[in-house]
Amino acid sequence: LRLGNRSRGVLIVRTSNNPLLDIIERKGTRLVIPAYQRAYSWKRRQCEELWLDIFRAARSNARHFTGTLLYTPEADEASGVKRIAIIDGQQRVTSVSLIIAALARYLAENAKNVDGMSSDELRKRFLLLGEDEAIPSKLVPSRHDRAPYFAIARTSTAPSDAPENLRSNLVFFTDQMAQPDFDADALWRGLRNLTVIAAEVDNADQAQLIFESLNSKGLPLTTADLVRNYL
Repeated sequence: LRLGNRSRGVLIVRTSNNPLLDIIERKGTRLVIPAYQRAYSWKRRQCEELWLDIFRAARSNARHFTGTLLYTPEADEASGVKRIAIIDGQQRVTSVSLIIAALARYLAENAKNVDGMSSDELRKRFLLLGEDEAIPSKLVPSRHDRAPYFAIARTSTAPSDAPENLRSNLVFFTDQMAQPDFDADALWRGLRNLTVIAAEVDNADQAQLIFESLNSKGLPLTTADLVRNYL
């Protein structure tokens, strides 16, 4: 499959239909948001829709398609950790990671497990990677969001200076889990049923062109986004 015209086409070398959590959990792999990407931009409305989708998937106990995840491999880290750059899918991956962080806090505060995992086990499998304190998490957001997200991955708490979208969406998910009828097992079942079409791009040099094209019909890119993309 090629995206674009003949002169600037980009080859998709492989695609697969994967549970999103399987991609996030993948051992020895870090998900990196490239420099040309915008900061995390989902608002409460998108998070409410995601929350409803998760519980629809839990009730039906069937796979629920939630979009595409376009990526390209990067050079491995010196430690052997593999890196993949997310061209499209940042918003879903980050939002699901925030849900997992909120769930880890809920499990710790209520002395509960989910799918046999404690809070610490959940965090180690889905949020943290390795012993590198400078880059502690499996997900590495854009520079503006990076340090606040690292704090969230470690502690499930957003720093006071965290960007508004990270902070408010984490609060939204935490508040949902504080409701009397919240069912952690149903949440986890729904998360396990979220699937994406994962597609690998062969040409990292043109990845930002794909990002710009894909987002031309989504949430509009700002002038700053376009300038950063160009640079």
